[in-house]
Amino acid sequence: MFLNFYGLREQPFGVTPDPRFLYFSPAHREALASLFYGIETG
Repeated sequence: MFLNFYGLREQPFGVTPDPRFLYFSPAHREALASLFYGIETG
């Protein structure tokens, strides 16, 4: 129903998030880098 009405090529709502649509702003990248650094250094 959604596909034809809105002209979509695939289902817009899934059970799991689709990483293709993940957007990292510069602030998101910095936060993720800080988390990784903290985990790696203990």
